[in-house]
Amino acid sequence: MAQPISRDTAPLPARPRLALFDIDGTLINSGHRIGDRTRAAVRRLQNAGTPCAFVTGRPCFSTVDLAQSLEISTSGVYFSGALLTSPDGRLVLEQTTLGKPELLQILSLASRQDFYLELYDSTQYYSRSINELAQIHAGYLGKPPVISNLDELAASAEIIKAEAVLTASNCERVLSELAAIPGVTISAATGAAHPELTFVNITAATATRKNGVSKLLTLLGLSSRNVICFGDSGADVEVFQCCGCSVAMGNAPEWVKAQATYVTSTVDEDGVALALQQLLP
Repeated sequence: MAQPISRDTAPLPARPRLALFDIDGTLINSGHRIGDRTRAAVRRLQNAGTPCAFVTGRPCFSTVDLAQSLEISTSGVYFSGALLTSPDGRLVLEQTTLGKPELLQILSLASRQDFYLELYDSTQYYSRSINELAQIHAGYLGKPPVISNLDELAASAEIIKAEAVLTASNCERVLSELAAIPGVTISAATGAAHPELTFVNITAATATRKNGVSKLLTLLGLSSRNVICFGDSGADVEVFQCCGCSVAMGNAPEWVKAQATYVTSTVDEDGVALALQQLLP
């Protein structure tokens, strides 16, 4: 059972050699920003000699400003494991794209079930039109999608990820059908600002956060037992399983908290800062 973090929590016996952070709901709060205490705590951790990196479903291009704000320079895992790259996207370590047959099935399902869908390459993202869900998601990513014919794009471009934004009315049904498509893996998460929406990352079957973290640790020459990670959603549980110490946010579902080593306060309460203050003073 996960241990709640309080001011009585004892520090870790040894400092980790790497800290991995989910972004939405972990670093980024319901106001679409990172709290001042959290920003200061992550910077302090790095200044003390522990490199930090992102493990996120986001594209790299949407995290550049955040990485600069936190002074993060270590390569991380993006697109839910489909891309390993430096924070500025210039040094690509590994990239896994979706197959054309899988893309066709995803597009067919989106048309049949009429849900909002985006396609991503390494530098941009695309949708058929701008609607309310597109505007909401653009608020997370910092820019709107490029309006495009997704069928033509899927046939000609190297697509790393598809993403569905689902509402309560269609979430369960669409998730079930997406999970039935061979050759893909799906991971679902919510954002602190819009807990009523589910953001579903769809990548190639081998492109998972777990595989991405394992490859990153191999490239960095690190053992999983020397890594601490932070997350708030079901998609982060497989990262918890890759790390020697894991911290779930207070805003995480109860079943996610149960998979972590520790549980801290919510993202809106700067839970990352509290955890770092107690575990790594």
